[in-house]
This record gives sequence, C-alpha cells and structure tokens, in this order.
Amino acid sequence: MLRVFDGAARRPVLVAGSTLPGEDEILLRSFERIRTLVGGALLILAPRRPERFGEVVSLSCQAGFRTVRRTALIVGGELRADVVVLDTIGELAQVYQLATVVFVGGSLVDMGGHNILEPAVLGKPIVFGPHMQNFQEIAETFVRNASAVQVSGPRELEDTLVDLLTRPERRVRLGQAARALVEANRGARTRTLEVIARLLPLPGQGGRVVPFPVWR
Repeated sequence: MLRVFDGAARRPVLVAGSTLPGEDEILLRSFERIRTLVGGALLILAPRRPERFGEVVSLSCQAGFRTVRRTALIVGGELRADVVVLDTIGELAQVYQLATVVFVGGSLVDMGGHNILEPAVLGKPIVFGPHMQNFQEIAETFVRNASAVQVSGPRELEDTLVDLLTRPERRVRLGQAARALVEANRGARTRTLEVIARLLPLPGQGGRVVPFPVWR
C-alpha cells in the first residue's frame, strides 16, 4: 500500500488520524500557514468514519488545496496533491509510518480522543488536543514524560505543528521518547494480570479482592 505514497518520502508529512467533525476544518486552516513555512508539506487526513470521506474531500477542495483520495493514487504516479484523504479502512497504522508529525484526532472536539500507541511504537512525534478522557491515563503518562504534546486549542495546535515541522531535533527527541516509553511498558499488562491473579481469592475461599490499576 505504501508504494502509492512513494513521492511523499521526500516531503514533510503531517498525518491527522481518526479525525472527527470540526477537526478537519481546524487542520486545514492550520495547514494554510504550514505550507507557507514548510516547503512541500503534505497533509494526510484520515477521517474516523467512512461516511465522512466525501465531506472531507469537499472541505479540502473548498479550502483551495489540491486534494486527492487515497484510492485514486497509483503506484509510480507523481504525488502532486497538497492533501490526501485516506478513504480506506485499516490502513492508518501503515500510513503513520510516512509521518513527520502525527496529530491524533477526536481530541480537539469533546469526543474523548483516540489511542496514541500506534504512532508511539513507530517513534513518531505525537500531538493531541485537550479532550483525551477515553485514554486519560496514557495521555497523562506521555505528557508527563515529555513523550507527546497536548495542546489546548486550534491556535496552540497550529503553533506546535509549525514548530515540530521546522525543528527536526525536537521531532527526533519527542519521537524517541514516545518509543522508549512504549518499550519500557511492554509487558505491563501481563505483569499486572499476574499480580491480580495472586490477589484474587482462590475458588471456595473468602477474602477481599485488592484493586490494582491496569495501564491499557
């Protein structure tokens, strides 16, 4: 699949994953400034819901960007678009490999955010918004360990994306920290379940189960 993106390898790529209504507009406005400061920048928008693919293509075209659907790309073709809309299911994890910077959606609007571990495993610098309730423990851990950036709103998002796309040393540091944090916590779930098993009462015995936090 990544072969259709061959031309992207030489470009700064912002991947916005699992975006929800209200976020694509913000990202497109931010991308207007990004393009003036970062030559050849490419935005890949990956709407969370398939029924929004066409809507997001229209939003991008209305904003004046050369826009193409992922399904219209061909191997060996020249990628001249400013924006690619990922109109497929199950390819986002692979597309994260192309990213210079990743924005994880569902977090600028109050929808609870999405999982940041896929881009973290790849060592990508990650940005997300203020609404990460569904992954609060993971988000707080990443922010506390300087392994991701949480922004408060659209203006800070724009400034942060520009900063990361123009400062490779910060990108590298953030991405390496994200990958290191994931590696440090590999096996945490298994270890936690082993502890829980030791704390649970044996069949036929009384006793109180001691709660233990699980890092999902």
